[in-house]
Amino acid sequence: MEFVFGIVGKDFTLLLTDGNAARSVICYQQEHDKIVPLNKYNALAMSGDPGDVEQFSQFIKANMQLYSMKNDYETSPADTAHFTRRTLATALRRKPYQVLMMIGGYDA
Repeated sequence: MEFVFGIVGKDFTLLLTDGNAARSVICYQQEHDKIVPLNKYNALAMSGDPGDVEQFSQFIKANMQLYSMKNDYETSPADTAHFTRRTLATALRRKPYQVLMMIGGYDA
């Protein structure tokens, strides 16, 4: 069983995930880091199919870095959520990603 958990307080955002990378009854790894820092303001916590988790998180991270290099501006959590939601929606019609995620961060 995998989980993604988040807590938001007045001055903080806390993201938690388990460390298992599993498929069916086989556990490939128990120390898999599923929290990906996207930039200095945002992080992405994911669970789901290990291949999709790895591929999708790296895709989102690379696009957030490209955006910040092009525009000289770090994305806010809302901007990151909009881009991620749109990416998942367009992939839904072709080949959907089997991921569950939570985006956490703060505005400067």
